[in-house]
Amino acid sequence: MKIVLPVGNYTSQITGAVVDPIAGSATGTGVALAEIYDADTGTPSAQLVNISTRAFVGTGSNVLIAGFVIEGSTSQTVLIRAARPTLTPFGVPNLLADPQLQLFDGNMNLVASSLGWGGNPLITNAAAAVGAFSWSNPSGSDAAILITLPPGSYTVEVGGRSGDTGVALIEVYAVPAVTSQ
Repeated sequence: MKIVLPVGNYTSQITGAVVDPIAGSATGTGVALAEIYDADTGTPSAQLVNISTRAFVGTGSNVLIAGFVIEGSTSQTVLIRAARPTLTPFGVPNLLADPQLQLFDGNMNLVASSLGWGGNPLITNAAAAVGAFSWSNPSGSDAAILITLPPGSYTVEVGGRSGDTGVALIEVYAVPAVTSQ
């Protein structure tokens, strides 16, 4: 679908498409893909500044994957986060114990990876600048990458470092230039 939305926060949710004719409920399960594009042309008054997905992280081809594209001719600083322990206060069950965050370029070359954010003040400052919820435990297993990337296509993967599975949140934020210095 293509829709024009006013400035604000939005959620896209995918649910099972198979409807049980007796119960009237969705019963389908499996892997799904949601794609969201900022289709503004010319001089847009608003732009897409972050994406996030909470999902079950499996192993192999069932890891959590997010893709994004940096357009134009200017590099963009991005904050990429894989949240797991910080989801506990939100009541999210079955959390991924030990997330590993990996960033790949369009040729699937590993660009950066993270096993933990370690309380890095640059990550803390970037998260505050983009309005991300704060992380308070620097020794927790939440993982983050703060990096300036040239235009191109990128893929971020979250998997269990030791092959574990569970629910995680992946976030990608465009960081304003003033916070990346």
